[in-house]
Amino acid sequence: MHSLLLVDNEPGFLDLGRIHLEKMGDFAVDTTLSASQALEMMEAARYDAVISDYQMAGTDGIALLKTLRSWNDTTPFILFTGKGREEVVIEALNAGADFYIQKGGDPTAQFAELANMIRYAISRREAEEGLRERARLYQVLAESSPDMIYLVDRDGVILYVNQKAAQAFGVSPADLIGQRTDRILPPDMARHYMEGITRVLATREGRQIEMRERFPGGARWICMRLVPVRDPEGEVAQILGVLTDVTDRKRAEEALRQAHHQLQLLTEITATISSTA
Repeated sequence: MHSLLLVDNEPGFLDLGRIHLEKMGDFAVDTTLSASQALEMMEAARYDAVISDYQMAGTDGIALLKTLRSWNDTTPFILFTGKGREEVVIEALNAGADFYIQKGGDPTAQFAELANMIRYAISRREAEEGLRERARLYQVLAESSPDMIYLVDRDGVILYVNQKAAQAFGVSPADLIGQRTDRILPPDMARHYMEGITRVLATREGRQIEMRERFPGGARWICMRLVPVRDPEGEVAQILGVLTDVTDRKRAEEALRQAHHQLQLLTEITATISSTA
């Protein structure tokens, strides 16, 4: 059930609108005769959409819309207008209205069209909010990760970088965003990285590279994973980079190799001594 606020200075129109919309089964409609009261109602309750007349005593519909948007209120807003008011429509859309509908004609057809607009506007706003929430969660995950994480476009320009990656280079994220990676990375690392980007763009597949690179804090072994981010058409639009410090693992592997080599030497020496005894 979607909650709606219908604003109009004609009581008869409010009753007609509420009856038609609630008859459709998925709307609960509150009504008010003025924009000022609408603002009070929206401060006290949450609505899924607002449908407002344009010409009203005192504050008109566009002024109501502008006030809501100044509050950073993104509630879907549909404006009722009279016929032949194109300048009003343009102003409303520029102010952030989702749709407009002209008054007049058959009430059943008019409110059926309005209901379709309301459903579409609500679903679109919910999708946008879902995307924003996912983006926020992804950023929280990226900022809490022990890995160095960044996002670049097809030309290697940095679009996002987490704090861990910026700290590795002794700068802030703001110093890196908007820069080309091959101009800020150490030469060898830049070469490896640009080769990786070229390979990902050509194959549309991820790539993993391990390399020893110099950072301001000293040389480290890095495992670099490049992941293609595709647009709706399936083309690689961006590339996600994840750099993991594997220095400790490399040291452990080297220590194990040295221990194995020493064991082989001891075995050979023991075998030589045994054969000459």
